[in-house]
Amino acid sequence: DADVGAKSTFVHGVFGGSLESQVQCQHCKAVSKTRDPFLDLSLDISTAQTVDDALKHFAAKEILDVDNQWLCTKCNKKGNCE
Repeated sequence: DADVGAKSTFVHGVFGGSLESQVQCQHCKAVSKTRDPFLDLSLDISTAQTVDDALKHFAAKEILDVDNQWLCTKCNKKGNCE
C-alpha cells in the first residue's frame, strides 16, 4: 500500500495500525471491506469495567438501518446491513 509507505515514521510504526471494517448486504449477502489507518482509538470507558470491555464494545457488530442504510454496489439496493 503506497499510503502506508508514505506514513512510515517512528510514531506510525509504534502507535499506528489499520482498522478494517466490513458491511454485509442483507439482500444479496455481498461483503464490502474497507481498511483505514489510525494512530489512536476512541474508547468509551465511562460504561466499561475494563479496557478489554471497552475494546469489545468498540468492535461489536452494528446494524445500519433507518437513517444509516447502505447502498450495495453489487445489487444496487439500499437497505439495512450489518
